[in-house]
Amino acid sequence: MEEDSVRSSKDNLHTDGSGYSQLQNLPQLAVAIRSPDKNVHIPALKSILDIVINEPQSIDALYENNIIADLNKYNRSEEVEEAYVLSSTILHVIGVRSKVIDSNIRAG
Repeated sequence: MEEDSVRSSKDNLHTDGSGYSQLQNLPQLAVAIRSPDKNVHIPALKSILDIVINEPQSIDALYENNIIADLNKYNRSEEVEEAYVLSSTILHVIGVRSKVIDSNIRAG
């Protein structure tokens, strides 16, 4: 019972009554992580991490916006340590979620 109320309150944090979803921000976040302005990279990566954690259906949208390739570029460069950590964390969460989805498909 308590778990259900916690889960529903988490869902309410990411959508409001109008059905707004953070997924709508992914195209702008994709542009931000490709920007030459390095000041926007960390906030954009934090927002992407938040989306990936709280909206499991976001994985397809990440591929559609070519964000995965950009995250891999951050992993190859350890120039900005925080960007490296955030991008690798996002990729790990996606990997875990993808395995869960694959195993559910195989079980079904």
